[in-house]
Amino acid sequence: MMENKAARPSENQQGTFTRKGLSILKAEAVVICLLVVLSVVHYLPKDTQLAGRPPENLSGGGAVVMQSGALSSAGLTLPEHNASSSASTTAATTTATTTATTTTTAAPFVQSDDWRLILVNSDHPVPENYTVRLKRLRNDFKVDERIYPDLQAMFDAARAQGIYPLINSAYRTAEYQQTLLDNKLSELSAQGTTGDAAMEEALSWVAAPRTSEHQLGMAIDITVEGTACTLDDVYRWMEENSWRYGFIRRYPENKLSITGINYEPWHFRYVGREHAAAIYEQGVCLEEYVGAVSVTAGG
Repeated sequence: MMENKAARPSENQQGTFTRKGLSILKAEAVVICLLVVLSVVHYLPKDTQLAGRPPENLSGGGAVVMQSGALSSAGLTLPEHNASSSASTTAATTTATTTATTTTTAAPFVQSDDWRLILVNSDHPVPENYTVRLKRLRNDFKVDERIYPDLQAMFDAARAQGIYPLINSAYRTAEYQQTLLDNKLSELSAQGTTGDAAMEEALSWVAAPRTSEHQLGMAIDITVEGTACTLDDVYRWMEENSWRYGFIRRYPENKLSITGINYEPWHFRYVGREHAAAIYEQGVCLEEYVGAVSVTAGG
């Protein structure tokens, strides 16, 4: 039987076909690679395409974009950037910044529960229905009986050191306080000061009724007794030692803008030994110590 040579390619023909097939496969591979490259380039940022390298990005944003494009071309996807999450983050940052810069309004002043720290001035009158048990002194002045032991101890200590303080004003009624204010206004009128100007000046020296702490029975005005020492000696001793017995110089020389009262070296107020020591050490007035400083007049 004769072999059909036309039905079977020769060895040379088979080699030719193999080479052609490989060429076609190579061409197809090149086309596929080109398509992949074009897909990647299509998703790259413009500045990356021009520079031929990923842009510098401290936040890593450029790297995320490149990964997303490459994976997309392979049929995979990354979660899209969440715009609402970004907006929430921005809003949270804005809120935090706003909160940090918000000015807090100070709470209204509230009187202390400690009877020794009751604040009385033009902004804080004597509390309604305030009562006090009084102790009569040998010169007929009266004070709150609770301050008497420390008051006596202070005077005894001063006299032991050759200093002789004398009380010339203590507890006052509202009626007597009004009399003092009227007398001051008359004095200013005689000097040619009248009207609102006279009232303003008078209130810087004498408090209106219910705005003087003399009505508490815890304030005393000091002068000198006899001639064994001078008035300045008394003032100096009181300034240096009164705090040891619970008293403070109520209207210091440098606190007019706070207390509303001119410097009164003779006026002392009882606040208790521990509070007096703290006020003396800190160099503050009573308004500052108890947290109320918006005072303009009275005392």
